[in-house]
Amino acid sequence: KTLMGLAFLAEGARQGEVGHHFAFYDSPQRVLEQTSSVGLHLAPLLEKGHLELSFRPPTENLLDALGVHLVSLIRERGVRRLFIHGFDVLKKASFHWARVARFMAALVNECRARGVTMLFSVETPIFGLELRFPVGGVSMIAENILFGVPLGDTFRERTLPSHPFVRAILESEGLTKTLTAMGLSI
Repeated sequence: KTLMGLAFLAEGARQGEVGHHFAFYDSPQRVLEQTSSVGLHLAPLLEKGHLELSFRPPTENLLDALGVHLVSLIRERGVRRLFIHGFDVLKKASFHWARVARFMAALVNECRARGVTMLFSVETPIFGLELRFPVGGVSMIAENILFGVPLGDTFRERTLPSHPFVRAILESEGLTKTLTAMGLSI
């Protein structure tokens, strides 16, 4: 999800469109390190002002304040491509879950009116053949939905922990320690 969203922004930036990565989990420095490790070099696009990276930790966010910030990015900075990385934070930023669908519908309409293409990432639990999107009324907030399934050698059990994004998650959760360092033994 992360690489797809950042590649989407990078391509727009190479074409002269201002893109913005609105992240809740990875700081700009971490994004730059991770993307560079897989050959996606964003620094030159940042230097030209065609790409922006922002980071809002997933704590103490209010839905309305996030909306004001996103709309100001679009209106004041001329953003034409927007990647919201971490839809679940929007859910947590609202006291009423039903508000998130209306919030997203308003944001999508603002983006359409201003010629902005928005992409947002969502983690969904998959059980069998059923896939549940975490918000009702998906047709009012999404025109196209892409589902990704990890394929290839990178995502095999023996190599997955070495993937830069997976490694970052494992490290942030303290899951790269040996069992004995975690106080466990077999």
